[in-house]
Amino acid sequence: MGAVAQSYDNNYWIFDALENKLKKIDDNGKTLLQTPDFRLLFDEVIVPSAIIDEGGLLYMYSKNKGWLLFDYYGTYKKLVDMPGWGDVQARNKVLYGRDSLFLYAYDTNDFSADKITLDKNIQGVKKLLQKQHRIYVLNNSGLSIYNVSSE
Repeated sequence: MGAVAQSYDNNYWIFDALENKLKKIDDNGKTLLQTPDFRLLFDEVIVPSAIIDEGGLLYMYSKNKGWLLFDYYGTYKKLVDMPGWGDVQARNKVLYGRDSLFLYAYDTNDFSADKITLDKNIQGVKKLLQKQHRIYVLNNSGLSIYNVSSE
């Protein structure tokens, strides 16, 4: 599995699984920036499911590790230990994700966390997107929209 994201400057962030590096490349595939080999930085294999360039930071999500935060030069900043999430998002320095029971929001500014219980009527979720105070759920029946409130 690979992960890719468009960068703020219209280049691309990719994870090179062969070299175990996060790389910024241009339209021609030329490497502009790259991290050190992740095998030197972390004591377990990182398999990213998402890369998100947003709000001055680069977020990489790995289900086995959690959120890895980088600056725009590819310098590793910190780990937010929230493994096992699906449908991850990052907006305004808030990290979002879900499991089968809850939608999570973790604010990297003040380190606060919210957990919202998903409606039990949501079955077979294929994709979930949280925007403002709504959850958009795509399942076999179609698209459903739910209003949410924090616990």
